[in-house]
Amino acid sequence: MGSVNENWAKKTRKSRTIRNQRTFVPLWYSRRVVSRQTILAIDYGTRRLGLAISEPATEIALPFPALVRRNTGWDLAQLEALVAEREVTKIVVGLPIHMNGSPSSESEGARDLAQRLETSTGIEVEMLDERWTTVEAERILRASEPGKRRRQRSRKSGELDSAAATILLRTYLDRSRMQSTMGNPS
Repeated sequence: MGSVNENWAKKTRKSRTIRNQRTFVPLWYSRRVVSRQTILAIDYGTRRLGLAISEPATEIALPFPALVRRNTGWDLAQLEALVAEREVTKIVVGLPIHMNGSPSSESEGARDLAQRLETSTGIEVEMLDERWTTVEAERILRASEPGKRRRQRSRKSGELDSAAATILLRTYLDRSRMQSTMGNPS
């Protein structure tokens, strides 16, 4: 039996290589990678925008401090600055809808934000159903932070919103990965 390094060497020699931005990646490995892009996820809310950013090298969803909303112009300016600073290539905005699929009271605001972001940044913006993201984030925070006061503090500080955005981004990355594995374009 060969060692792990020998198996890696055999696969690498047998496969063609493609040129990545910084390194050569074996072709058989590159098929497993969805993309090497930075994605920003936004969990839309009337008080705060929960934010999460993907790590392009590993495609992990990382929470980012929530943005406390002031007005539309200020919110857009802050998001544009973040997009430029982090070199974001795609934005995913959570679409708040009811369990029966009908639009909620915040749906129109989320669509408006997505449209304005796409216009102002020139970056593709996708809407993604965000049902249950906040509930799941609340459950995770409750399990990791016992104590009612700590949970209330995390809700007020925006941790809950950022956790919901992280779940939204993780869902998007998992869905994209599954579609690329199945060979479906999109």
